[in-house]
Amino acid sequence: MIGLPGDTDKEVFEAIELGKKLDLYSITFPIAVPYPGTEMREQALKNMYGMRILTSEWNMYGRKSIDSKEDFEIMESESFPAEHQRKMQAIAYEQHPKKKMDEYLKQLDSSTIK
Repeated sequence: MIGLPGDTDKEVFEAIELGKKLDLYSITFPIAVPYPGTEMREQALKNMYGMRILTSEWNMYGRKSIDSKEDFEIMESESFPAEHQRKMQAIAYEQHPKKKMDEYLKQLDSSTIK
């Protein structure tokens, strides 16, 4: 998850590298969303860890920016602005394109020790 309190580029890149090592069929890199009733939202409302909520338009909260044709920002922090979160998410998905299922299954089958 990108944009958690204290997140840095280094941590995001470490997650990207871990994804490469795991070589999974599909991997996601969602941006943190401060849903109502969560500790993260309470922290962001108090500007803890430099976090701040940018919108309370609930229809935006379930969307994924990578799939969206419009830019939207829900939360950011002083050290990890929303625009930078989207940039890091785009880098992560560029390095982890979704695999084709039949090719992935063949790869798994050929790597199985018999």
